[in-house]
Amino acid sequence: MPGSTGSGVAEVREGQSVTFWVYSARDAAATLDLGLLGSGKALVTVNGVEVTEARRGDSTVAVSMSGGVNKVTVTGRTGTSLVDRLDVRPTPDALPATVHQAEAAALAGTAKAAPFSLADGEAAVTGIGGPPGNANTLTFTVRADRDGTYAMRVRYANPEQSAATHYNPDPLARHADVSVNGAAPQRVLFPHTFHENDFWELTVPVRLKKGDNTVRFAAQELPNFDGTTYASQTFPGVLLRSRYAPVIDRITVAPFSGR
Repeated sequence: MPGSTGSGVAEVREGQSVTFWVYSARDAAATLDLGLLGSGKALVTVNGVEVTEARRGDSTVAVSMSGGVNKVTVTGRTGTSLVDRLDVRPTPDALPATVHQAEAAALAGTAKAAPFSLADGEAAVTGIGGPPGNANTLTFTVRADRDGTYAMRVRYANPEQSAATHYNPDPLARHADVSVNGAAPQRVLFPHTFHENDFWELTVPVRLKKGDNTVRFAAQELPNFDGTTYASQTFPGVLLRSRYAPVIDRITVAPFSGR
């Protein structure tokens, strides 16, 4: 087809979609340049978050990518879009980012700053969470320039591990209930990092309003499937389910997209 760069294009009509799987070496901004032909308009989402409405000649956008594999979906809005290609360029400075150190945030209950040689500033916060109904929390105050979806990159460590068995070493995911401005929390799982001083990043999309926002991290032991009993009661002394949020070093907040 004239104007295409490969052997053909994907014809996307209203309601139809095409999906790209895009690798990013780390949690950082990248620029997406969608090659579109035809007269249609298409909605572009990254990991389920809307980032732009694209059309021929206007289909470039900076977005926040997660480390690893990202899902980029192009869905037809009007007319017929002819999707030729998707070019992805790492552009880590394309979206303004603000770093918030956990040890400088508001700590409550058993949450406390502790020394970690590989943490940014050599300190991070532990002790977030505990038994059901606890008040051991970490709360950041985050300023946003406008209402919208932001990428919150959490630098964390998860050392949780139950006693090894003859099957496997039983690493456990830790979770955090993340609440923005007192709204209902979203539960986020943090994979095992194999050591309390080994910090990874995980991007969490959050909705912020213009001005100051509170972002609170909390955790508690979750009940069994019956909703009333707990593994720590059924098997005392055997760690089967974490009651803590990860060790949190910092959060980095950036617009999810440049549109």
